[in-house]
Amino acid sequence: MNLFDYESEEEREEAMRERNGFFHCFGNEPYYDPETECYKDKMVGIIEEEGTGKVYHVVPQFITFML
Repeated sequence: MNLFDYESEEEREEAMRERNGFFHCFGNEPYYDPETECYKDKMVGIIEEEGTGKVYHVVPQFITFML
């Protein structure tokens, strides 16, 4: 999902807020690149939110590992 794909500012803020969670693995997620008119892969981390169990695909630069 792109930053411009959100229905409202509230939806964007909820999706982008900081969360604590459990890292599961890295994987690839396909996305359509309109400039090249083909699908490409981007790397994402699979994160399970602590407490709710909701799973998120997070781009690696937004993941911070804590001890």
